[in-house]
Amino acid sequence: MKVKGQWEYLYSAVDSKGNAIDFICLKIEMLRGQTIFQESVDFTTQLIAARDHRR
Repeated sequence: MKVKGQWEYLYSAVDSKGNAIDFICLKIEMLRGQTIFQESVDFTTQLIAARDHRR
């Protein structure tokens, strides 16, 4: 998508039910952003798994 005339990519993470977990909007050439986002998703997934495990 374009933001202020610059192409950017909206990364989004959803859970198994389709609920949004996290979003990050980065310039397409920022490959490091994808890594940061993936780390965030992994951490969030671990928190959800730990929470669900306690039930």
